[in-house]
Amino acid sequence: MRNSCRFCKSEQRITTIKLGNLPISNDLIANVNSKVKKYPLNLFICKICYLAQIENFVPKNKIFNKKYKYFSSYSNSWLDHSRKLANSLEKKFHIKKKNLSVLEIASNDGYLLQNFKKKGIKCFGVEPSYSVAKEAIKKKIKTYVMFFNKKTAIYLKQKKIEPDIILALNVIGHVPDLNSFISGIDLILKKEGILIIEIPYFMNLIKKNQIDTIYHEHYSYFSIKSMMKILKFHNLKIFSIQKINTHGGSIRYFVSKVNSKFKVSNQIKKIEKKEEKFFNNYSNYKKFRNNFKIFRRNIKSFIKKIKKKDKNIFGYGAAAKATILTNLCQIDSKQIKFIIDRNKEKRGLFIPGSKIEIKSETFLKDFKPAFVIVFVWNITNEVKKQLSYIKKWGAKMYTLYPKIKKII
Repeated sequence: MRNSCRFCKSEQRITTIKLGNLPISNDLIANVNSKVKKYPLNLFICKICYLAQIENFVPKNKIFNKKYKYFSSYSNSWLDHSRKLANSLEKKFHIKKKNLSVLEIASNDGYLLQNFKKKGIKCFGVEPSYSVAKEAIKKKIKTYVMFFNKKTAIYLKQKKIEPDIILALNVIGHVPDLNSFISGIDLILKKEGILIIEIPYFMNLIKKNQIDTIYHEHYSYFSIKSMMKILKFHNLKIFSIQKINTHGGSIRYFVSKVNSKFKVSNQIKKIEKKEEKFFNNYSNYKKFRNNFKIFRRNIKSFIKKIKKKDKNIFGYGAAAKATILTNLCQIDSKQIKFIIDRNKEKRGLFIPGSKIEIKSETFLKDFKPAFVIVFVWNITNEVKKQLSYIKKWGAKMYTLYPKIKKII
């Protein structure tokens, strides 16, 4: 049990949001009768550094191991995002022209680094889960299968790996030892090197009630203010930011050493002041809790209404969001028959807690359910195009977030 802040060690809190006991969201089970361990899911905000974080967390080896089944390359929209990012960075920082090297932390299956490799740019990956790292290795991307921290950084430096560009996309929130992680980056990043971080924006989680993005694997949730404090402590500075649409609204941070040539944008300090005002307004958290109660009640009522008509419901997207939402709303296989997922590694397994079986898209075409619920609302447009054929048998498609909405 962690009561103190992961970064500054303070035990002072602005608020604590308790969601109850929930399973590890990506710990899919092989047998419907398997015993599933549940852990308290409590999110608190530190009063000193404003970092939002999970109070009770699961050991990292229980999450990021050889059984880890999240493969970045299964999402077309994410591949497109990664390709555009690689192209924009190459042009912005003249990576190929200057013969710069690129390191990605949590490089997964090589979804991003493959874009640099194709251009002949020297690149490396660090990925703790062999289940996905082996796919990057097949693409001949040099990948170190280990967790990134200060110890790893020392090892890489001994190997003469000191990158000009470090990429950390949707990883910093999944790091239990935050200080060791950032310290490692400071250690290996070159004097005029650049760190690019992408991470969902915590203010969106509260303002837009993104309740299903809170889970045990996601240890920390960042505002610009908290990110600034953490990086500054480790001799790094944010010199620019971009708001991007991924994962329900994220921030792309451009970071360098504190004494680098990059000048800090005035925009950042203005946003920091607005955030501080928001954090210290307790009515924002009261509104969040009330919205969550309404959100859960509406979903339960919606599912019950469909089942009264004796209609079959399938889900789409066996992501962490599906585990959290089905468990929070007490939805199980009696309400949603199956969940469809493109990731073949997940098929035949069950969502922990709700025990809904995961099937291939072929099964959707054969069974022809009357309703499809899209759990991966962050890629709704991609799913809508992919499954547009369900209109042929009169099926309806809905998302449940940010409100119950018919999309087909």
